[in-house]
Amino acid sequence: MNTGEKIDYMIQCLQVAKGEYEYEAERYAHECAEDYE
Repeated sequence: MNTGEKIDYMIQCLQVAKGEYEYEAERYAHECAEDYE
């Protein structure tokens, strides 16, 4: 892998991690909201 490919790969990994984090955070927020109703 050359440097450009490594950077692209790292960016993809970060985007996947960010997407999973946002999904979990949103789901967690919904669960908390349901508990308070």
